Amino acid sequence: MKYFTMFFLVMMTISFSGCSTKDIASSFNEKDIKIKLVHSESNNDYQSYEMEVTNTGKFEIGYLNFYLYYPVILSYIPVSTYLEALFVSK
Repeated sequence: MKYFTMFFLVMMTISFSGCSTKDIASSFNEKDIKIKLVHSESNNDYQSYEMEVTNTGKFEIGYLNFYLYYPVILSYIPVSTYLEALFVSK
């Protein structure tokens, strides 16, 4: 009986310490990640962009995958103008 009581107390302690009512995924907000176009350079051979990513949230981001997509536009608009319109901080 003594071992059963000890086993029961250990299992209860483990089960209560492992449970959490706070949902971490629901408190993350993607709007806390700010993207700002710092510098753009255009040449006949290439286009280069320097962007600044700032995290204003509570969570520390250890690894960030950043994918940039922009549509193919049939009429000519310089891509730097398009990106500046997207990332201008208001």
